[in-house]
Amino acid sequence: MTMTLQVTVDLDTDEQNLLQAQARQQGLTLEGYVQAVITRLARPSDPLAFRALPREERNRLLALQAEDAAQMYEADLARPLAERELTAFSSLEGEPVLEPTP
Repeated sequence: MTMTLQVTVDLDTDEQNLLQAQARQQGLTLEGYVQAVITRLARPSDPLAFRALPREERNRLLALQAEDAAQMYEADLARPLAERELTAFSSLEGEPVLEPTP
């Protein structure tokens, strides 16, 4: 079920510029970024509260988090190499993978 909620937030120019920069960094519109932040805030962050949720709800929240992570990763890959965030995947790109020795 989807619900539409319209919210008005008064921001000064510096706050709006900061939000727009963060949205651009993640490859999102300002509206998409704000929606992602609100969605993240609405999810339980306490591990005990999360474990207390029904299995179906935990699975739903984990799937949403995986979707968010995939979108952020794709947005990061779209950036020029020098501007990408360091991730295990991008830092190993083209580098040999060394196996630990016993």
